Amino acid sequence: MKRSLSHLNPIDYANYAFEIQKLSLAASETIWHRSMQMAMGKMTALENASMWVEKPTALLGSFEKATLAAISGKPPAQIMRAAMEPLTVKASANAKRLRK
Repeated sequence: MKRSLSHLNPIDYANYAFEIQKLSLAASETIWHRSMQMAMGKMTALENASMWVEKPTALLGSFEKATLAAISGKPPAQIMRAAMEPLTVKASANAKRLRK
């Protein structure tokens, strides 16, 4: 059986790489802000709790999006990007909120 190469779209892989970069930058900024809060003794109990609660929920969303993309027959790069999206959204929201 001959395999089609139609699922090897370089743009999909580039978009996935950009998604990883956005996640890396947002996560780094969030870690920096929270580290400064801890160092100065200004971290609230709510912020401390959210650091623990947000990760499992974001990972569950990631798993759900990747599963739905895989079930619908999307190419591998689109599945990976779907998995990264909930993580990027949460990290970006945290960075924006802590920036204020």
